[in-house]
Amino acid sequence: MSEAHVETIERALSAAPSNPEALFDILHEDVEWDYVGAFPESTTYHGPDAVRGFFRNWAGAFDGFGFEAEEVLDAGDSVAVCLRQWGRGKETGAMVENAEQLPRATLSK
Repeated sequence: MSEAHVETIERALSAAPSNPEALFDILHEDVEWDYVGAFPESTTYHGPDAVRGFFRNWAGAFDGFGFEAEEVLDAGDSVAVCLRQWGRGKETGAMVENAEQLPRATLSK
C-alpha cells in the first residue's frame, strides 16, 4: 500500500459521518470484511453491499452513533485503522464507547 491509500481511507472516513457512501465507494467489489471472533454473531461480509448492510444494522442499534479514526497506518499490503466509536444503545439506553482495529479491506481505487 502507499501513502495514497492511507489518504484515501482518511478522506472516506472523514466524509462518512455525513456521507456514508464515501466509505463504501472505495471498497473493492470482492471485499471481505471479516468480523469473525469480534461479536457473538460474527461472520465475514462479502462485497460492498454486505458491508453496507452490516454498518446500517450496527449503527442503527444506537442513538447518537458516531465514530472517529484515531489512527490510519500504512501496513504494507493493507491499511490498518484504529477506530473509536460511540453511541447510546436503543434497547438498553447504555452509553457505549470502544476503540478497535477495523478489518483490513481491499480498496477499489
